[in-house]
Amino acid sequence: SSESCHEKQTIELPKCKVPDSVNFQSQIFAAPHKNPIQEEDRRIREFYSLTCSTCCVTYPKFIDYKNHLISKHNVKKPTIICCDKKLTRRFMLLEHLVFHTNPEKYR
Repeated sequence: SSESCHEKQTIELPKCKVPDSVNFQSQIFAAPHKNPIQEEDRRIREFYSLTCSTCCVTYPKFIDYKNHLISKHNVKKPTIICCDKKLTRRFMLLEHLVFHTNPEKYR
């Protein structure tokens, strides 16, 4: 279909292009990683959308997403908003993710 990702009104994720410079599929479809950093990146990717809302490009890591917004769209402080919280750093994404996935920890 000729619809752009911005025309869709459903919760279905848009069919977006992936940057050529990123080995995206091997990271998405690989078995869970033993490397803790890669495992955290996987958890972030599964919970938050790392898709640029302007050009509909999806990134496998938060740092790639942030760098894209800074370099291509001149965003000074890229953020992901969840629960009315502005998450600007990787550790913030991870801490907030735990709030959703393990709410007992915060009671």
